[in-house]
Amino acid sequence: MIVELLYFDGCPHWETADATLRQAAAEVGATVQHRRIVEDGDLRGFGGSPTILVDGHDPFPLAGPSEGLSCRLYATPAGPAGSPTLDQLRSALAPAAKGKVRVTDSSRRYTAVVAQDARRRVMVPVPFDPDEAWGTKREHRVHGTVNGMGVRAVIEALGDDRGILLGPAWRRDCGIGPGDRVDVVLAPEGPQREDLAPDVAAALEAKPEAGEFFDSLAQFYRRGYLRWIEATKRRPELRAQRITEMVELLKTGHKERPHPPEP
Repeated sequence: MIVELLYFDGCPHWETADATLRQAAAEVGATVQHRRIVEDGDLRGFGGSPTILVDGHDPFPLAGPSEGLSCRLYATPAGPAGSPTLDQLRSALAPAAKGKVRVTDSSRRYTAVVAQDARRRVMVPVPFDPDEAWGTKREHRVHGTVNGMGVRAVIEALGDDRGILLGPAWRRDCGIGPGDRVDVVLAPEGPQREDLAPDVAAALEAKPEAGEFFDSLAQFYRRGYLRWIEATKRRPELRAQRITEMVELLKTGHKERPHPPEP
């Protein structure tokens, strides 16, 4: 899957769109390519800044062509905005991510009937105990497919049962609703303890409160910490320092490393 962000310098919205798009793309194992648009340059696929293309197609089609270097507004649940919401981007990437989920020993396959609870929330039941399947965690973030369509969610207690919620945008785009029988594949999201480098895993094991918080994070944040540590491959003394700093941040509930203020 190729995800592109098209923008021009001076656009007030492209950086916000970029941050949100990178998070949505990371959740399906994709990266974002950037194309800076210039006057009289290559305008193929450009529908105003920022434009998002998935495998060359605009998932948010315009009513008409864009004229030159213009800004773009998106229809969001809160009204017109300069960038789609995270949920809208997840829904836009889901069709292209179909079939990308790797089935592993930790995956769970089953068939279920989509239900609706007393609050009219639509859910896919989870018929197994995730603590028994994947180890006890504060919360279980999962990824997988529902009838072949990519999904990411948190397993929640829903009345006397447990399940994953399907948002309105996802259901609208994927055509699934209450009463439908669906084939489900779920697996833990993002790098698990067994996937970590030995020094990182040992540091989290030594500080259970930090390890528990790390396990509860969305993969976007887990990978952010791991990329920061892996950037020190040629400086082992700095690597150890960063692992220690990560553990301290996790112990105090920081989802990501604070960035220094711009001068």
